[in-house]
Amino acid sequence: MKPLVESFANGTVEDELRQLFVRLYEETLAEKAGEINVYGAPHLGPFSLIERHVAGDGLSVIREDNEAALRYLFKAWRFRNPRRGTHFLATYLRVLFGDYEIDQLYQLKAGMYPQQLRSEKEIQQLGHSLADYFLTSRLRVQLVTSIVPERILAAMKSVVAARLILQVRIAQRTRMQVGTAQICYGQAVARMTGELQVRKRESTQAYGMTTRFAGSNLAYLIN
Repeated sequence: MKPLVESFANGTVEDELRQLFVRLYEETLAEKAGEINVYGAPHLGPFSLIERHVAGDGLSVIREDNEAALRYLFKAWRFRNPRRGTHFLATYLRVLFGDYEIDQLYQLKAGMYPQQLRSEKEIQQLGHSLADYFLTSRLRVQLVTSIVPERILAAMKSVVAARLILQVRIAQRTRMQVGTAQICYGQAVARMTGELQVRKRESTQAYGMTTRFAGSNLAYLIN
């Protein structure tokens, strides 16, 4: 509208008509015209335009306050993800959830597929050789979140190649303080050699009767 605003108006009536047209355009058509102007680069337009293009491409997002991150995500999706690899999947999960892990799984050659799938880290922890496994087309995705909407799971499948199979795990982390008590006992063991001498004790009982004397850790029976 700038050329019209800056143009010459011949008289008051023409100037009022010009102002009326500019106001009606701003109130009714300016927003739509602005969107159409950036259809070739939707990430430059309003967020509502990005949402429509995202929905049309099958890429679901969780509405957040961080609009800049979602703009970047859409730009990466539309212009930097021609091969649908795990690189964009990592970008997608980082923007939406922040905390994630992606592992391509290996299958034990001597085992039954796919019952013994492990990541490379798990194989190393078990002390096994990677040569005893073969790489599969299965991906394990681990997320730290409370819930993943169904539309997000569907979108995760659409951002990777069709040959890849996703296995999604969801975990939650909690932190709490637990009081503990510890009781310890000490014990000393000593080994001694020598001869045992028992002190004689006199009894006031009549001779021939049996009397029992109790020592500190021995019992003496005197007849």
